[in-house]
Amino acid sequence: MRLPSSSLLLILALACADKDGVIGTGGSDTATATNPGTATTGTDGDGDGHGTMMDCDDTDPDVHPDAAEVCDGIDNDCDGVIDGSSAQDAETWYTDGDGDGFGDPDSAVTVCDQPSGAVQESSDCDDSDASINPDGEEICNSEDDDCNGEIDDNPTDAVLTYFDADADGWGVSDKTAKACPGAGSWAEVDGDCDDNDGTANPGADETCDDGVDNDCDEGVDEGCSYEGWQIFSGLTGTPVETACTLVWTTSGTPYSSPCGDCDFAFEVEFTYDRGAQSVDPGGCVDGMGGDASLDGSYPFGFVPDYFGSGYGAVMWLNPYSLYGATWEFLAEADFDSVTSTLVYEENGGGSYYGLPYYGWEMYGYALTNGDVPALPELDFDGDGYPSSSDCDDSNIDVNPGAAEVCDGVDNNCDGLTDDDDPALTGGTVSTFSQDWDGDGYGDSSAKLTITACEAPSGYGPAEDCDDREATTYPGAVEICSDGADNDCDGVTDTDCDAWVGERSVVFDGVPCEYVWQTTGVTSSVSCPTCDLVYDVSATDNVEVSGEWYCGGNQPDESYTLGYVADYYGVEALMWHDGVSFYPRFEAALIGGTLSYVTYGSQGFYGYYIDYTWSGTATVSY
Repeated sequence: MRLPSSSLLLILALACADKDGVIGTGGSDTATATNPGTATTGTDGDGDGHGTMMDCDDTDPDVHPDAAEVCDGIDNDCDGVIDGSSAQDAETWYTDGDGDGFGDPDSAVTVCDQPSGAVQESSDCDDSDASINPDGEEICNSEDDDCNGEIDDNPTDAVLTYFDADADGWGVSDKTAKACPGAGSWAEVDGDCDDNDGTANPGADETCDDGVDNDCDEGVDEGCSYEGWQIFSGLTGTPVETACTLVWTTSGTPYSSPCGDCDFAFEVEFTYDRGAQSVDPGGCVDGMGGDASLDGSYPFGFVPDYFGSGYGAVMWLNPYSLYGATWEFLAEADFDSVTSTLVYEENGGGSYYGLPYYGWEMYGYALTNGDVPALPELDFDGDGYPSSSDCDDSNIDVNPGAAEVCDGVDNNCDGLTDDDDPALTGGTVSTFSQDWDGDGYGDSSAKLTITACEAPSGYGPAEDCDDREATTYPGAVEICSDGADNDCDGVTDTDCDAWVGERSVVFDGVPCEYVWQTTGVTSSVSCPTCDLVYDVSATDNVEVSGEWYCGGNQPDESYTLGYVADYYGVEALMWHDGVSFYPRFEAALIGGTLSYVTYGSQGFYGYYIDYTWSGTATVSY
């Protein structure tokens, strides 16, 4: 088959084409492109190396994907964004919310055109206040007005201040500074004559008899005069358990008679106040001045340093002295010049029907300039609560501020005691549960318990390890060989040779004040007729008897006792005298409790006194 001449020409043309697909002429490999491009990029009309497939404007050689974005209103890099934040000549702007020309450093944006309300200065430390910026004026307002990181530094409205060490609002004249009013230890006024004493300054009142220029006028205690005297007096003591209170109402006027070294003296009128007394069964009033026998006038004075002793003293003009009316020491005293209060206490002791009391405690006032303070109240037990509010002013643990505890006492003076008081302190109560077996102890594993001072009926301490068995409870006698933990100590059938008890003596029907605690173990001494035998140690646990014939302290002793269940038809406790056993006590063994008693007479200083020895022991066998 023959090809057409046109097809042959096309084949020859392709054969002569170079590798770039350009048809050459004259046998050469190069030629001028008239429409460069490829099948994948398209034609490149602007000669920027990017065909129409990638070039977003093929008529502008400065616009193509590799071009730099600039602020010119054109998408130079063909990313679809015109003049974006990546533009080389874009600028950073900061919001200026308060319009003071300084922007918020936390509000930066980078754009070609300046946003509305934005500036390029970013050093505003408070963009909500136009007066605060780096050009602001620092003033006394507790703000950093000039944004330098300091508050009220070098303020333009600082005032002259004076150092005030005692913080009384008055400074010293020789230490000054320009500062804001009220700054630190600085005051706006000077003139303080003692900057270590907050009560001394030009604005203070003069305090009498303290030796201090309180008002800084270069005068000490000027204008002071004692115009009166009042005393609240009472007897503190314990003729009975409750302190007595005898009260006189008093008044006084300055006393002109000389009183040695007295700073001041008064003629004091005493009138016994029967309405304010406290009367108790011990007769605190009878015989102690309650019959108004001490009413009258007495000169009193105060000496700040009694004969160089270092303490003050109240003196009184004793009209009954053998040498005529004489100023004599009455009581040690303290004078508080700030409150013009003279407090003194007579420390002399005495007796009242053979019982001791501590003496008088009298509170007095030397009044200045007619200023009458309130009378103090006596606090006999020293718990900080006066008698008027303390329901038992003889007991320091009883007062309105005390905690209510389980002791049968109204500790906090609210009229309620122990379980009746909602304020009962939890740490003093006990836990109880129902006592099913009636042995006095409730089930230790009970889920339903109550906390109280005393167990309600049918309840007991929740400590019973077996509340179904009445012979099992804390403290019960351990019964040997029964396989039970009778005493709830966690161990079964222990101490089966034990003796625990006490022994006492009564002379002529009067119990002596000593009791022997006795303990023992099974004895190694042979007693063929005995059912039980123990070596027992007795220890006297009380100091001295109150009756002469009790013999005082009794010596501790050890002995061996044997129990015979049938000693010629009776129970008996046998005593080993070191050689053999012989019957000494009548005895009775019931369960694990062994009781014994003996009777006789004993000589004391030529007298014979009947006695009874008795004892009870819990034994295990």
